[in-house]
Amino acid sequence: MPGHQKSALFVLASGIAMGLSLLAAPIFGATEAAGRGPPNAQTDPKFFREDAENGAVLCSWMINLEMKAIGEKCHPDDKDIDAALGDALRDIHAFIAANSSTSQAEIEAAARQRIEMAKREAICVGDGENMYQLLHREGAREIRERTAKMLAVPRPPVLNPCL
Repeated sequence: MPGHQKSALFVLASGIAMGLSLLAAPIFGATEAAGRGPPNAQTDPKFFREDAENGAVLCSWMINLEMKAIGEKCHPDDKDIDAALGDALRDIHAFIAANSSTSQAEIEAAARQRIEMAKREAICVGDGENMYQLLHREGAREIRERTAKMLAVPRPPVLNPCL
């Protein structure tokens, strides 16, 4: 990704992730979300490099949920990106379930709830739409490849460092 797109993606994702950071608490419990739970990039340096290089899984999860909602509401005919985001979310759900105490059913229920809430709140302009357009330009293949790379190393799913 060219530098200016990465910067734009970082700014957009950081804003979205900041607004969504409370989502982790009901899913992983308040103590885990507050950093008193399982090891993460902040409490165990061995995880920091992987999360810094390939992305914090919970950050990516929340961004993908928002992008899926925007796609469903604003771009219902964009089937390739919708399918790629669906595949990415399925894989992220499996990763979270395998690497945390949260069940697949709990993760999927939280994801469905967040997507529906985001669809009600989504507007088809602004930062979220701009980020969706960046994903669209990258294409479905890039979404799948980036997700596979991020999930290649088992580790606790964390929110930060977010992109």
